[in-house]
Amino acid sequence: MWAPWRRARWCRRDPSGAGTRWTRFEGWVRRGSGRCSRPLNSIPETFPANASPRPRVQIACPNCHTRYALDDRLVPTGGAPVQCTRCGLVFTARRGGDAPGAQGKSPAPSGTLPFGSAARTAGPIRTEAYGQSPPPAASTQVFGSSPAAASPVPARPAAGRTQVFGSEAARTQVFGAGAAAPRAPAPAPPAANRTQVFGGAGPGLPPEPPPAARTQVFGGAAAAHPEAPAARRPPAPPEPPQAMRTQVFGGAAPPGPASAPAPAMRTAVFGGAAAHPPPDGLDLPPSPGEDVSASAVPSLELPGTGPEPLPLPGAPPSRIQRPDPAERALAAELRRRKRRALGTLLGVVALGVLSYAGWSWWTGRSAVPTSIRAERDDAFSRLRRDDPQSRAAALKVLDALVERYPQWVGARATQTLAQTLELDDQRTVLRRRLADAEALKTTLARLEAERTPADWRTQADAVRTRLEQLRKQTDPMVDAVNALEVRLNAARDALNRLPLGNEDDERARLRADAVFAGVAGRAERAISDAERYRQLGGRDGWAEVAYAEYVLSAKNAPPDSVEQAVRSMNDLMARDSTFIRPYVLAGRLLLTLRQKEAALAKLDAAVALNPKHLLAQALIDQERGGK
Repeated sequence: MWAPWRRARWCRRDPSGAGTRWTRFEGWVRRGSGRCSRPLNSIPETFPANASPRPRVQIACPNCHTRYALDDRLVPTGGAPVQCTRCGLVFTARRGGDAPGAQGKSPAPSGTLPFGSAARTAGPIRTEAYGQSPPPAASTQVFGSSPAAASPVPARPAAGRTQVFGSEAARTQVFGAGAAAPRAPAPAPPAANRTQVFGGAGPGLPPEPPPAARTQVFGGAAAAHPEAPAARRPPAPPEPPQAMRTQVFGGAAPPGPASAPAPAMRTAVFGGAAAHPPPDGLDLPPSPGEDVSASAVPSLELPGTGPEPLPLPGAPPSRIQRPDPAERALAAELRRRKRRALGTLLGVVALGVLSYAGWSWWTGRSAVPTSIRAERDDAFSRLRRDDPQSRAAALKVLDALVERYPQWVGARATQTLAQTLELDDQRTVLRRRLADAEALKTTLARLEAERTPADWRTQADAVRTRLEQLRKQTDPMVDAVNALEVRLNAARDALNRLPLGNEDDERARLRADAVFAGVAGRAERAISDAERYRQLGGRDGWAEVAYAEYVLSAKNAPPDSVEQAVRSMNDLMARDSTFIRPYVLAGRLLLTLRQKEAALAKLDAAVALNPKHLLAQALIDQERGGK
């Protein structure tokens, strides 16, 4: 590669002082000038005063005719390549006593050619400046271009020369420039000690085994041999200078003499090409128009990349490979996850087993035997007698069943129905007595206001005595009604939390809800539940009872609803005379219509069917002026 600076050495004479003084300089010199612009160092060398300076060799540049004086030690017997500092031409400097025929000889093996210079041939060796057209013998071929027609018999490279990367034996091929027709130089003997630069190619023949004691640079192609051997001869014992040789990585084996065998002991650097020539010649780079996309790229397996064999059983600890810390951490995490998943699975299985066992035990408690259901049915039939003693006996049985079977909807619904009927009867008695107290208070107020008749004071005292008796009777009744309401609300909450059972349990729940809504005066709920009870097969008259309870408990019930309820009670009494509740409800409805005689007839019939019915007897006594 051309550069505007070059490194040079020179000597300068210092006339000052006694004797003669010579100073040697070394530095960078601009090409085309003989001055030192940036000297690196100076090494003065003083000669004795009586000594004469060393002989000088006078040379001249054949191009610009610049003259130079060189120390004779710098110019060997065979000549030395030098470069003109003015025009940059490289030529061979020879001593004045050399014969003209020495121009065609090869330089000494220790000689050095500048990078990119052409091989020493019989003609003048020169380096073209940048931008000038090179001569045919030292032209540069552009990378990828089609080379010009080569000489059929190329010249052998001279000994002790440096072959440029990609150049042929006697010329330098420039990257990208068109190739000129090479000039066939005179053949020269092969070099004994030569350095081939990376990528340097021969003059066109396949490479052959390199000569002894030669170093081939990485990528350098072997120089051509004029004649290819027909068959490889058996190797001969190696010579001492050929015993050890180093072939650089990637470098192709250089050629050698046809008679010289391949060295027996040499060091082939990794990637070095074989020393024997290929049978089909040298593969050249593709032409500019050639498609190289489909060419196969050779694969190269680097050392250490192949799979290593596993250590055999019983191998020493040094051969056993230890796992990577990341692999150990991953394996530990996988084991932890496996244990966690197994524990979770076992927990889910245990929970499922416990849930199934608990559900089986709970449903086992809900599974009511037939004999227990018969007890519930007997308690429900007692509720149809509607007297306090029968209701108390039924509640006792139902409380025991609910305690034993808390998930039995039928038992809880029947218990709620009995408590609702008891609450309604106690409220009815309490209302009647509170109404009597209000009437007595009105009478007392009238007597005290009118003060007539003459014994009004005696009558007033009697009214006060009656009021005191009613107060003593009503106060415990108020407490009992409040306590019964609390019990009833708790029973209803427990009933509502239970899941739906079979159809019989559903009918029992609707029956209890409809009667409770009627006693509480909730018209819509009482009517809707009664209708659903009928749809589920409730033909025993409890739907009509729920409607009559609603009419009696409502504060603003329409008059026609009372008459409708009385008719429904009469129909129910005609169907089933053992059901005492419709008789009492009919008498109460007739009392609200102020039909006292008809009401007393219904109440008398109820007492006749069940003499233990205390509510009917109390209503009769109250209406007829009894106690």
